[in-house]
Amino acid sequence: MRLRLAMAAMLSMVAGTLPAIASGEGPTGAWSVLTERFELAECAVGGTHGDRLREQAVHVETLGRVLKRAEPWVAYLAAEIVERDLPGELALIPIVESGYQAFARSRRKASGSWQLLETTARYKGLTISEQYDGRRDMLAATPAALDYLEDLHRRLDHNWHLAIQAYNAGPTRVRRLLRRQTHPVDAAQPLYASLPGETRAYHARLMELACLFSQPEDFGLDLPAVAMEPGFAIVELDEPIELAVIAAAAEIDPHELLALNAGLRGPTTPRHGPQRLIVPPQSAERVRRRLDRPEALPAATDDRVKAMARTLEALRDELLPERHYHHRVRPGDNLWVLSQRYSVPASAIRRNNGLAEDARLRPGQFIRIPPGPTTLPANQYRVQPGDTLWSIARDHGMSVRELVAINALSPDQPLMPGQIVTVAEQGCCDALFQALTP
Repeated sequence: MRLRLAMAAMLSMVAGTLPAIASGEGPTGAWSVLTERFELAECAVGGTHGDRLREQAVHVETLGRVLKRAEPWVAYLAAEIVERDLPGELALIPIVESGYQAFARSRRKASGSWQLLETTARYKGLTISEQYDGRRDMLAATPAALDYLEDLHRRLDHNWHLAIQAYNAGPTRVRRLLRRQTHPVDAAQPLYASLPGETRAYHARLMELACLFSQPEDFGLDLPAVAMEPGFAIVELDEPIELAVIAAAAEIDPHELLALNAGLRGPTTPRHGPQRLIVPPQSAERVRRRLDRPEALPAATDDRVKAMARTLEALRDELLPERHYHHRVRPGDNLWVLSQRYSVPASAIRRNNGLAEDARLRPGQFIRIPPGPTTLPANQYRVQPGDTLWSIARDHGMSVRELVAINALSPDQPLMPGQIVTVAEQGCCDALFQALTP
């Protein structure tokens, strides 16, 4: 096993571009580095704008919890933003999107702190499998989200306000609104009146947060002092390892370990995915010593490991209540029928419910259906229970007419769970949309 501190090389390089940090002059913390780069928000303490900011500042306790969740990642995010020469306000997007909750999942099935849709995530190169979801992994999702924002910025007249609005509403909608403009627009608010209410509120919230962070003393906000140094350490692995084993062996808090490794969808690190484990910096050396002597690691049957495994599983269930679909058994249902209906192996359903191989299902019984395989091409989507043509089209930035045309469906044709439909990748298929639009 090889241990390295995350981002050491990156932060060293960034320090070269920020002599003020290196010399001890100017901004000395990660949030200060970011606020020094704010360039989009127009802030005024007085008037209606100031009143809204004071309303935001009232929720200091809630914001404090958000900033606590963000703490391990702020220096990493600041380094990325400095290296790319981006506006500092982009670091606030995870606050608005998810409150820096890596396990957050929206009704549109966007996931992670950056709330990326699966199609967008795959388009930007993130891995999503049964064992790992790169959208929930801040080390992987942050570069992907910033890449996507830079793409939007280039495609939307090099306007960061448009890029941020498109991040929420989708680039296709924003480009269509731009094409419909018949008069000069305000560079700071080019489409404000035409945008959906949700997107207007999203953009306004982001700008208000930027004003709070840039003028914290005016609104009674104390930004935490987060040093420009790694808030975590990375252990590179030679083979998969069970989280419960390393948590028990190295005495790592299970809440902290799970939060740092939110991309993991199961009890072990993935065989196909990043071969690493993210740990608290203070635990790094202890983890290294334990992994250097694999024969001394506790067995999976060890009482400490079993107790830790139960704790981690309970935390996952608490953080991801939607990760299982509950099916009510009907007459004629059996494991094979459910397997075919939900495109999930019968063995996975059996394990997920603690059923014997010869178990019979009773009508009225509730069966937890685990997530099915997600190794589809980026332009395909597996229909989930409750999906409709309208919900799928909305979630992928399409109209129902476009979705029906691409898949040669009838508008009144019912969808079946497990059915595969072709969708447009967010951010990559405007040519298709234009071809289908009169």
